[in-house]
Amino acid sequence: MAHSDEQAHLHFALTRLKVSWRALERPELEVLLRHLLMAEHRCTLHRNVVPERPTNRWLLPRLRRRRQTVARRLVARGGRVSPLALKHALPRGSDWPGLAALVGRQVWAPADRRSAQRIPRPMEPQRLAA
Repeated sequence: MAHSDEQAHLHFALTRLKVSWRALERPELEVLLRHLLMAEHRCTLHRNVVPERPTNRWLLPRLRRRRQTVARRLVARGGRVSPLALKHALPRGSDWPGLAALVGRQVWAPADRRSAQRIPRPMEPQRLAA
């Protein structure tokens, strides 16, 4: 990737993080969530892309956190969001379903309000009955 491409990706991600998202309506939240998904997908490590480690280490957690909060807000406002967009890590490689399957009208199995507000906790080991 050329130096100017890396700078363009960084600028794209940083401008999406600066958006004041709390006052946005549902259509604007869908657009913002798509942009955040694109920025995070570009920031994740892929086999054919040389990572820009210091930038990714700083930027990826912020994009992930913002994506999750915007996705929860969108579900609360009645938007259609895939449960994959609410997870901690996005699918990679051949598992990547594309933006249309994650946000909007074409979502396969949209998340409901209860599942969007549930915070996943680590699995507890099951105790054996004595």
